[in-house]
Amino acid sequence: MQGQASHPASLRQTLLSAQELPNDYDTDAVAEVSFMNYDDDDDTVSRFDKVTLYISYTTGAGEAGTKLVMKVETGVNSSDTGYRSTAKSASSGAIDVYSSEYTFQNMGGAGATNYKASFSIENFDPYMQFSFKESGTPTNHGTITVKLLASGKTL
Repeated sequence: MQGQASHPASLRQTLLSAQELPNDYDTDAVAEVSFMNYDDDDDTVSRFDKVTLYISYTTGAGEAGTKLVMKVETGVNSSDTGYRSTAKSASSGAIDVYSSEYTFQNMGGAGATNYKASFSIENFDPYMQFSFKESGTPTNHGTITVKLLASGKTL
């Protein structure tokens, strides 16, 4: 591997397909992805540092006021996930750090409607886990399909 040039690499994967959404972070709407790939055949390592999610969210029939919520967790390996991404807020000279949840404000509000969005984040961890839920208290749960495109380089 020493002295080899890096080359672009990509990973395409469907994480969830028409999965019914729970009201809480349930194991049904969770996907885990490995971003470090080692190829024994040519002794290369692929490292993916940008992740784009393509999200298709269909609200349940007759539902109004629900929104899609996503939690992102990272880890050093598949058995050591659960580290939440964070956001910072500064006020009065202090910096507060919060565990992040992403609420898609413009995705929801009308029943039996499909909303689509792409969401990109930088990634420096070898494993990520994405969890999804619906806000509110829907009687008819919506569904979600999530596709992933990760880009990086092969070393």
